[in-house]
Amino acid sequence: MRTIGGDESGLEAVDEIIDELLAGVGSGAVDHFGALVANWTDLSGTRWSGTRPVSLVRRRLTVEVADGLTASRLRFDVPRLLVELGASLDPGAVSEIRLSVAP
Repeated sequence: MRTIGGDESGLEAVDEIIDELLAGVGSGAVDHFGALVANWTDLSGTRWSGTRPVSLVRRRLTVEVADGLTASRLRFDVPRLLVELGASLDPGAVSEIRLSVAP
């Protein structure tokens, strides 16, 4: 730990504190998202073919679908997919799935 103003001040250098915070933020989400993308077909199953994961932010997975009809159909399969993702990745890695129609 590097201090500022001498040892008696108790102040730490801000750059070291920021580096420590950034090292721990989001690394698990990045790992989980990478696993989702790499294994999407196996994790999601044939019902989700033609879809793709586009983001994982604050445990909310956004999946891109072709159209509104597909989104409506898949909405009923979301609970099953959440269980599958929890078993395959990490319980709680994904707590919500949002379906987004591709532009």
